[in-house]
Amino acid sequence: MTRLRATHCHLPKPLVAGDYRVHSAFTHAINLTMPAGGFPLVSLVTYQKPLVPCGLKVATPQMPAVTVGERVTLDATGLSFAIWTLDTTLAMPLDLSVSHGTLTPRQWPRVLEALNTALAGRPSGIPELQDEAWLTELWGRKTHESERDWGALLRTLVGRGPGLTPSGDDFLCGWLWAWHRIGHPQLDALSEAVAESRTATTDISQNFLTFALEGYFVESLKVAEYAPLDGFNALREQGATSGAVSYTHLRAHETGRNLV
Repeated sequence: MTRLRATHCHLPKPLVAGDYRVHSAFTHAINLTMPAGGFPLVSLVTYQKPLVPCGLKVATPQMPAVTVGERVTLDATGLSFAIWTLDTTLAMPLDLSVSHGTLTPRQWPRVLEALNTALAGRPSGIPELQDEAWLTELWGRKTHESERDWGALLRTLVGRGPGLTPSGDDFLCGWLWAWHRIGHPQLDALSEAVAESRTATTDISQNFLTFALEGYFVESLKVAEYAPLDGFNALREQGATSGAVSYTHLRAHETGRNLV
């Protein structure tokens, strides 16, 4: 039986022993449902991929074969699949929590320059996200007003666009990351609207949004906090459009007007 090892982990809460199930499987990732079902999902990713919230990074270039619905047992030594096992005992914890309220207007030009360099020319999958007029309206005068209809805005994004994690949801994850970083005064209002709308998308995307609301984001964004170009370059390689559209909205902050 093949035995692999988990090298890094991010687990907001310790995993409970018991029977998990394979929710979905890909070349570089496997998602498991908890013993009680539902959320959150536990994600296993290969070493080339960034660690994700509630995830384990595995020392392998691609995942061994599994079957959707397959039972996976967790005990003190790790996860046991039908034909392979994953040793989780030596996985080093990584902090994927966002540094809240630490990005200042003075720092913004450096971040924006890195973002534009990394994401130049990448497609978004949603026409509006390539429309500067739409983005300007999105970040316009009413952004700071409490009466803004956040629910209506979210309905134009949640679950929209191509991909396993639809482009609109990736955009929202980037938006939440940015507003956590700057401590935006409307973060709570946006978060409430996302929480109410997040079920209108795929399970995997809902999982990312759930953790984004709690302030946990993909490993590339932790890198971007201290090395913006490195972090955004790593991010842009994820998925067909995911890395690009997560942060397309940041370009609308060019004047820094929404950073305070």
